Amino acid sequence: MNFEPKYTITNSILQSLMQIASAKGFLDAAILSDEWISEMQNRALVLEAHHTTHIEGTELTLDQSKRLLDGETLKTADPDDTKELRNYREA
Repeated sequence: MNFEPKYTITNSILQSLMQIASAKGFLDAAILSDEWISEMQNRALVLEAHHTTHIEGTELTLDQSKRLLDGETLKTADPDDTKELRNYREA
């Protein structure tokens, strides 16, 4: 028994399929440098760590979080907040 679906490819469906194929072709051809990928991973970590620890009550700004995760020491940052952010990264 063969499956024979009953459908009609409308102009709207065809146009959507062509857009998908075009986007896929663009993405397949895109070359992402290792440096760019690393930068995006680091940016994602900063955002994730900042927002997650902020929900838990830390009062660090996004800029402070980035600087702390980059290894800076901030005398103005609460030591407990700094520890929580760095612990999040290690976890």
